[in-house]
Order: sequence, then structure tokens, then C-alpha cells
Amino acid sequence: MRQPIVSLVGLVLTVAGCGGAPSSSPAAGGAAPPPAAAAEGVAFAPHVPVQWSEDGATLIVGGAWALDVASGTWRRLALGPGVDLVAAGPAGRVARFADRELRVDGDAPRALERWVEAEGDVHMTGFFLDADFMYLHQTAPIAGASACRILHLPTGALETPAACVEGDFAAVYHLQPGTGQRLAVHSAGEGHPGVRLVRYDPSVGQAALPAPPLDLYPSGPLEVSFDVEGGTAFLVTPCRLGAGVERPCVDLPDDAPWRVWPLDLESGELGASLAEVPAGAVVDPPGARVAYVRQGKLCVRALAGGDETCHEAPAGTRMEAVR
Repeated sequence: MRQPIVSLVGLVLTVAGCGGAPSSSPAAGGAAPPPAAAAEGVAFAPHVPVQWSEDGATLIVGGAWALDVASGTWRRLALGPGVDLVAAGPAGRVARFADRELRVDGDAPRALERWVEAEGDVHMTGFFLDADFMYLHQTAPIAGASACRILHLPTGALETPAACVEGDFAAVYHLQPGTGQRLAVHSAGEGHPGVRLVRYDPSVGQAALPAPPLDLYPSGPLEVSFDVEGGTAFLVTPCRLGAGVERPCVDLPDDAPWRVWPLDLESGELGASLAEVPAGAVVDPPGARVAYVRQGKLCVRALAGGDETCHEAPAGTRMEAVR
């Protein structure tokens, strides 16, 4: 049985008894207490998506809650329904996408036109180019068609860029930006995921970054983080990267260890594994820490290992995986 693709897992969020601002209870140490019983549990599901903010100061869980890592305090994101991957931008901004609607935390929902000239359902994703501009990408997966726009957030003005982002497959479902116009393009086709590392400039288009082939057949998974200096991508996966096998994700056992592999974005050389980490871990922008969900809590530790600090889910919140 293969590891699940974290980015494609659907989740359900239930909130009960939320009064004032939620509080957290960090717990230091390598050993965490056993999880509470399901009937009484206040917990994050094992594969709830976890994301770092652009500056590494905040962790976003399931697109619903933001944790200030230094203080351990939670903030509920005003993004409407949905528990999934979102876009994290500068100055703490977070955005969620629907088929033709954009919600940016703290702003009124924005209705958007359909730009894809094809029939069928439309999927939308995007990322912050900076504090004022967003790249928005619409895909009609069945037709294999896509279209994109650049949105000026203060005025709502839309422009068509020189070229749209392209993934390994037609259905682009998530975009992870890094410094220096670097971008990880997550896409899928017939259940097969792909990750393409590119440099994207709206006025020019995209160009491939040096990287070894990343064949994720049959189901990956692979998480990507870019360091703040822009020279390294951290690839987090149970797939056997660097082993010289043509398809490193084939026949992965359930307990295959997840490892962090540094990829030099100038030479395209993949370095030796830096560490073994919990499943679904994501590396922070400085490349110093990893975050992950363990036993229903959000935990943070140094990339190299050692003690972890774990945070209870906000009171009354439960995120459950829907497969």
C-alpha cells in the first residue's frame, strides 16, 4: 500500500463551542502523550495539510487555523468553508480558491469570471506574486484546458500574463512559490501526480529549473519547500530519491521513512538526505525546522532532530480525513 498524497486528501472541519480567542498548550520533549479517545478528541487528522508562512513565523493547518510559532497562539482564518491547501503570502496574507471565487483572509469574497474556454468543472488555484498581486490559474481537467490572470488586489484589476504556468499534467492543483520567482507546480493526470520546478515571470513565462527527473508514479507523495536564499529546494518524501532507480515511488511500504533531500537549484544536483522526518513534514523557509501533525497535535522540531514542541488543536476543533 502506498503513502497517501497529502496535497490531495479531502478533510472535514468541525468547530464546536468556540468562544473567545483559542489558546494552545505547547508540550516540549520527544515523547508526546497518547492521543485522546476519538469520541472526546480535539485533534488534527494525521494527513491534514500543514504549511509555513513566507517568513517562517506562522504555521497554517488545513487552511483553517494559523499558529504563531513563537507565542503558541492560534488565529482562526476567515476564509469560508473548506479545509485544504491554501496560498500563503507576505504580511501574513492567506487565500483560498473556489471554482470562480477568491477569498483572502480579512477581505470580502471576490467573484471571478470563468476564463477557461472549455466545458466541464473548473478548478482554480494560485499564489501571491507580492503583497498586491496574485497569479490565478483555472483548469478544466476533463478538457485539459487552462487559463490564467494576474489580479491586482487593491483595485481588482485583471491582466493576462505573457504565458500561464504549466505542470507535468493538465490539472494544476497547487502552486508553491519561493524567492527569486521560483515555483513548484503540483499537477495530476488520471491520479498520477507530478511536481515541476520552474522559474516563473508573468511578463515572460516559465523556464525549467535544473533538477533530476521527479517521476512520482504511481502516487508520490512529494512535498517541496524553498529556502529564503533561493538556492535550495527541500524535497520531503518517502520515495527513494538518489538511489538511481527509474521510478523511486513504486512499491513503497506503509512504513517507508520520509526523508529530506536538498536540491541545488543552480546545478540541479541532489544532495545526500539531511534527515529522517515524520510523514507529511514540511521544512520552514530558513531550512532549520520541520512541522508535522503527530497524535492529533501540531509539532515543530529542528530539521536535524531533537526535542519537539507540540501544540494542542484549538479548543472545539476537529479535522477528520475523508478518503
